[in-house]
Amino acid sequence: MEGCACAGCTGDENWQDSLLDKVKANNANYGWAVQGVAPGEEDDGPQFQYTVGLAAHDRPELIVFGLRHDIGQTILNDLAQRVRDGEQFTAGQTLPDVFAHDYPCLLIEVIDTSEHLTVANRLYRRTDPFGARIPVGALQLVFQDSAHRWPWEPDSAVADMPLLGPAPGNTNPV
Repeated sequence: MEGCACAGCTGDENWQDSLLDKVKANNANYGWAVQGVAPGEEDDGPQFQYTVGLAAHDRPELIVFGLRHDIGQTILNDLAQRVRDGEQFTAGQTLPDVFAHDYPCLLIEVIDTSEHLTVANRLYRRTDPFGARIPVGALQLVFQDSAHRWPWEPDSAVADMPLLGPAPGNTNPV
C-alpha cells in the first residue's frame, strides 16, 4: 500500500509481534486500542476500524466500516470510553449521538468475528470446557447515508457497507 508506514507494509518480518506489542501497550495505558484495517493491493474491500480490549472486560468489541481512519478511530475511542465508564451497548440499540445532524447509528450483533477482528481474537478469544476456541463478541456500528437511508434500504449510498450480522427485521446475516 503506497504511503503506508505500518510494520506489515514496511517489510518488518516481526510485524505481527510488533503490532501485538503496540496493542497491548495501548490496552495497558488506555484500556483498549483501535485497530485500523485498510484494503491491501489485492483486496478491494472497504477500510474498517475495530476496538481491541473491551472483551477483556466482558464487553463486546466494536467495529465500523467505511469511514476515514481518523473519524472511525475517534468514534470508536468515544464509544469505548463510554463502555469503560459503565455504559452497556446491545444489539439493536440505536445511538442518536454518534454523528451530528440527527444521523442515528444502529448496533448489530456480529455473527462471526474471526475474519475481521483478528487482533482482538488473538488476544482475547476464550476456550470453552471442551477445548473449542470461542471468538470475541462484537457489535457493528451501522450508519445512514446523507439522505438518512440505512444500507439495507433502496437507493442507499452506503449499500456497499458490509453487514456482519442481521439487519433489523432479518434473522439471517446479510
